[in-house]
Amino acid sequence: MKKLYHQIGNLCTTYDTTRRDDERTVGVEVPVNIDTAHAAKTLMDCVFIAPAVEDKSGEKMTQTIPASNDLLDTLPDPVE
Repeated sequence: MKKLYHQIGNLCTTYDTTRRDDERTVGVEVPVNIDTAHAAKTLMDCVFIAPAVEDKSGEKMTQTIPASNDLLDTLPDPVE
């Protein structure tokens, strides 16, 4: 637990420092609060490009798969 706590602390410190550096470099304020509902909706609009089963011609084919087929629209219940 100590190691995990230390790693999470390092990650938070690194992100916070990087964000502040970016703000100074670009001259804009980066929002700290992320609209997760908007982010989730944006991800659901994406499509994955995946290999498809080859047809008789032997050509390599691709297919598009809506992200909503693979991404959850709600968080699962926490595991206890």
